[in-house]
Amino acid sequence: MKKYFSLFQKIFTNEAFLFVVGKYFAFGLQFLNSILIAHILGPYYFGIYGFVLLVVSYVRFANFGVHYAVNVELSTHDRTNKQEANQITSMGFMVTIGVAVLILLAALSIHFLDIQVFEKYDFSQYLLLTVFISISLIMSLLFTNIYRSYSKFYQILAYFILPQLFLLIMLYVGPENEKLNYLLYGFLGGHVIALLVFIKDYPLKFSFTFSWRIFHSLIKRGIPLVIYNASFYFILLSARTIVSIFYDVESMGLFSFANNVAQASEHALGVISFVFFPKILNRLKTDIPNHDAIELLAKIRSLYLVVFYLIMFSLVFVYGILVGFMESYQFSELTFLFLILMKLFIGKVFGYSHLLVSRGYENKIAAYAFITVLLATVSSIGFIYFYQVDFTIVAVCTFISTAFYMLAVIRKGKIVLHNEFRFFETISELFPLRYLIPLVLLILERIFIREIVTSVLPLIVFVLLNWKSVKAAVIQFLKVFSNINYVKF
Repeated sequence: MKKYFSLFQKIFTNEAFLFVVGKYFAFGLQFLNSILIAHILGPYYFGIYGFVLLVVSYVRFANFGVHYAVNVELSTHDRTNKQEANQITSMGFMVTIGVAVLILLAALSIHFLDIQVFEKYDFSQYLLLTVFISISLIMSLLFTNIYRSYSKFYQILAYFILPQLFLLIMLYVGPENEKLNYLLYGFLGGHVIALLVFIKDYPLKFSFTFSWRIFHSLIKRGIPLVIYNASFYFILLSARTIVSIFYDVESMGLFSFANNVAQASEHALGVISFVFFPKILNRLKTDIPNHDAIELLAKIRSLYLVVFYLIMFSLVFVYGILVGFMESYQFSELTFLFLILMKLFIGKVFGYSHLLVSRGYENKIAAYAFITVLLATVSSIGFIYFYQVDFTIVAVCTFISTAFYMLAVIRKGKIVLHNEFRFFETISELFPLRYLIPLVLLILERIFIREIVTSVLPLIVFVLLNWKSVKAAVIQFLKVFSNINYVKF
C-alpha cells in the first residue's frame, strides 16, 4: 500500500503530469466550445467562424517558423550559456514583432482604403479582429516554445486555457445577431491575458540585440521547421481552403465542424509530442548508435499509436452521437471519417519525423509535405471541375494523398538508420492485423451502416485485439508521470 501511495504522490506532484491534466482540460473546453459554437451559430455563421480561423491558421506561420527554430536551438545548445540563450530569444522576438507590424500595416491599409476582401464571408467586418488575434497568437507561440524548452509548463497552460474560457463565457453574452463578434473579442481577450502571464514570469532577460549570425540560423532552420511542424496543418489547410473557395458558406460550416472534431485526436496526442519533443530530439541526436535509436523509436511509436487508435475509435463513436442531436450537421459524417483517417496516416510518422529533425533532415520533410499538398490540391480541384462533387471528395483526396507523406517520411527514416525500406514489409509493420481488422470494420460501418450502436464495435474489437499493448501504454504513462526526468534533461 505504501508503495502505491508513494507512486501516486510522485505522479500528482510531477509538473509534467499536472501540465498534461491542465492541457487536457483545455482541450476538453475547446472540444465543448466547438460543439456549442457550431450548435448556436448554425452551419452558415459557423462557416464564417471557420473561415476566420482558417485565415488565423495561415497567419500563425507568417514569422518563418522562428518560434520553432528558437525551441530547437534552446533545446540543443549549452544550457549554462545564458548569454547565447538571450541572443537566440532576442532575435526571435525581433523577427516576430517585425512580422506583426507588417501584418498590422497591411490590414490597416485594407481597412481604411475600404478594400473588400473575401466578400462571400463578409470578411471586411472581421478583418482587424482577425489580425489582432493572429498577432497575439504568433507572440504567444514564441513564448510557449521558450517556456517549453525550459520545461516550465504552468504558464503555458494560461495560453491553452484562457482563450477557451473566454469563448465559453462569450457564448452566453450579447445579442444573438452579434454572437460571432462577441466570440472573436473573447478569443482575443484570452490570448492577450495569456501574453501578460508570459511576460510576468519570463525565465530569461528581455533584450533586443541584433545578430546576423543568429538571425540567419533561425530563418534557415525555421522555414523547413515550420513546414515540418505544420505539415499536417498545411495538408488540411489545403482542403479547408479548397472548400472555402469552391463551396458555399454552409458547406464550409459543415466541413469546419468535421475538421474541429477530428482535430481532437491531434490535440490529445499533441500533448505527448509537446511535452516530450525536446527529450526525443535530445535522445535521437547523431551521436546515438542506430540500434539504440531503432529501439527507442519502437517504444515511442508503440505508445503513441495505441493511444491514437483508442482516441480515433472513441471520437468516431462520439461524432455519431453529436450529429444525432445536431441534425443540420449530419451530412458531414463521411467527411469526418476521411479527415480522422488522414490524421491517422500523419500520426503513423511519429518518431520517424522526430528522428529526421534531430539529424537535420527538416528540408526533406518539408519537401514531402509540399508534394502531398500539391497532390491533394490538384486531385481535389480536378474532381470538382470535371465531376462537380460534394466537399466529402475533397476530404477523400486529402486522405489518399497523405499516404505518400506517410510512406516517404518512414522510408527516409529507415534509410537514415541504415534499415532497408521494403514496401510490403513496411505496410505490414504499419498495419498489423490487430490494427487492420478494427480499422477495416470502422470504414465499412461508417460507409454502409452509420448507426450509434454499431459505431462502438471497432473500439471494442481494437481493445480486445490489443489488450496487452493498451495495458503497457497505461503502465508506461504511470512511469513517465512518476519521474520528472522523463521531461527535464
